[in-house]
Amino acid sequence: MILTATVVGMLASTTSIINALHAGLSLTIVQVAPELSYAYAPDGDTVMFSCPDTACSVDGLVPNYTGLEMACWVDTQSFDGVYRSKRWFEVATVADAVPHVAFVHSSYVQAQKKVRECATSDSDSGLPSAWRVL
Repeated sequence: MILTATVVGMLASTTSIINALHAGLSLTIVQVAPELSYAYAPDGDTVMFSCPDTACSVDGLVPNYTGLEMACWVDTQSFDGVYRSKRWFEVATVADAVPHVAFVHSSYVQAQKKVRECATSDSDSGLPSAWRVL
């Protein structure tokens, strides 16, 4: 008799997989991607800025429910979005098949993830280099 176990995500260590195989288990390994945060503005698209301030240039608009990869946060200019906050997120998204990195006010980022505070250097942003706009 072969027992079947399903290992989900990154929770399975190499040791636990080897032990399960030695015990005669047939394993199905399913990789589960973490759920992305997403943009949502009640009145339309979310504005992406070149820096965390409305005085900065607009880098583009993100349609509602577009996935955002959150890199880090910074508290700067207070802004009245969906709610009033000083918090901005540096995020990565894909617009027109082009990776893009910019800042979005926290009130427009839904399903927020825990991320670290932004560093002062772009090279320390935490985003994969493929996402960084040069």
